[in-house]
Amino acid sequence: MPRQKILLLTATLLLGSISFMLWDHYENSSCIEDVESRQVRGTSLEGVIPEGSQVELLKGYYRCNKIRREDLVVYPSEDGRSPLIKIAKGIPGDRFSLEKVNESWKIRINDKILRTAQGAPYQLSHSKAEVLQKEQERTGGKIPPGFSLIFGNIAHGSIDSTHFGLVPLDQLLGKATCPDCFNTI
Repeated sequence: MPRQKILLLTATLLLGSISFMLWDHYENSSCIEDVESRQVRGTSLEGVIPEGSQVELLKGYYRCNKIRREDLVVYPSEDGRSPLIKIAKGIPGDRFSLEKVNESWKIRINDKILRTAQGAPYQLSHSKAEVLQKEQERTGGKIPPGFSLIFGNIAHGSIDSTHFGLVPLDQLLGKATCPDCFNTI
């Protein structure tokens, strides 16, 4: 009898764990208001999405889905014409800091040095690091609910959170997917 109870308990725990994992990765498509195909212009994601690749923009995706680390996110550009595609490297609840190494600054998220898809550490100039230092001071080094840190795949930074700081999630236009890319993240 005890053996049957142990087997039943083990099976219940296993099924519960599988259900939790599936639920956690469930994607809700009900909030996607449009799927738009775009050609990538620019090299800030080189090594993840080559320039000229076709991507699909899932507009409205984050209205009903959680942002996940390494998601390809779509953010409005300053000129409002061509949206930016970046990688979510820091999500709500993550800790972030900057560390000066020689003449450059490295970014840490959850005590790990932030790296590009190819493994190179992000190394920022003083002026690029200043934006994130101000955010670190303002938030105590913890990404607040409703915000994210987004980056290109260029080690010295691009037009990303090193330029405009923490990004409000409600300003994200959606998620980008690139089925034909050699996405290594």
